[in-house]
Amino acid sequence: YIEEENWGKPNIVVILSESFFDVSNLNEITFNRDLTSNIHKFEKMDDVLVTNTYVSTFGGSSVVSEWEVLTSASNQFNVSSYVPYTDYYIKKNIKNINKAPHIIKSLNKEGYITKYITPWSGESYNSEETYNLVVANRTIYSLKGDKKGMFLADYEINNSIISELSKNKDTPKLLIYATAQNHMPCSYDRYDHYDVDITSSTLNKDDTKLIRCYAQGVYDADKELGKLYEEIKEIDEDTIVIFFGDHLPFINNKKLN
Repeated sequence: YIEEENWGKPNIVVILSESFFDVSNLNEITFNRDLTSNIHKFEKMDDVLVTNTYVSTFGGSSVVSEWEVLTSASNQFNVSSYVPYTDYYIKKNIKNINKAPHIIKSLNKEGYITKYITPWSGESYNSEETYNLVVANRTIYSLKGDKKGMFLADYEINNSIISELSKNKDTPKLLIYATAQNHMPCSYDRYDHYDVDITSSTLNKDDTKLIRCYAQGVYDADKELGKLYEEIKEIDEDTIVIFFGDHLPFINNKKLN
């Protein structure tokens, strides 16, 4: 893609949306509404690029996709259980990580504020130790707020993004977020209210309920992405938002069935 104008130094917001996948692509089941109406709207817009994304992990290990974003390297050549944060950086005690290319290093040099923010613990996959090695300006773990279902609601991620963008307005920012709302398990009693209903299904009753629970999370993620887009448009600074599913879902219930 060739852009003749200089992009300058826009804010960059990266959202690793927990297990986001348009489940309406499944042939076995249909829904009463478009689960990803905002993304489908974005497809027709000139200032948004929508495409399919392939990731090197399935059903978990979000941190592998996160590593690929940070380094532009692919994990597909490693064994499926290989996690660079723990199996390379930490285990080998890599102190010279900043000799290797990664996005935080590059943007720090350009005067960016670089932050990693997540509702998950810093101990998960040695995340906090790794981000200390890559010298992120700041990390925020165990982000608090309202839950929807079992985990932090996606709208709380939006609240945090807008709050962070309102700070130090004269300084460009890289904000990397990992979400949590649509993390497994997908037991039907997870939500008190459903916006998504099933209109037809060739799956058994239990599997249909699991899919409906997961579909509600997809619907919520898309809805919040649409709201975030509208709020970002009101910000004076140029801002790029990169949103993608970190892996395909492992759809199961509390008993791991």
